[in-house]
Amino acid sequence: MDVLDPRRELRRAVARGDGPAVVVVLREFPPGGWLQVAGDGLLLALHQGSSGAVEVARPRVVELRERGWMGDAESAELGL
Repeated sequence: MDVLDPRRELRRAVARGDGPAVVVVLREFPPGGWLQVAGDGLLLALHQGSSGAVEVARPRVVELRERGWMGDAESAELGL
């Protein structure tokens, strides 16, 4: 895992379609300012039924609703 840039590792996992890897990255490195790519990855992980995806996604939904940027409400409604 690229511990120096977890966003890069997350993008790689999303590009590979690797939901379990998305969950691993987001468990280790909460996204903070990079919710968009985290959301993309979590939608993938949830769709694949990856173990731990629901638990990792729940706080992201809260963060999206609190942040309130364009598209955040729609992402939160999708379960992210």
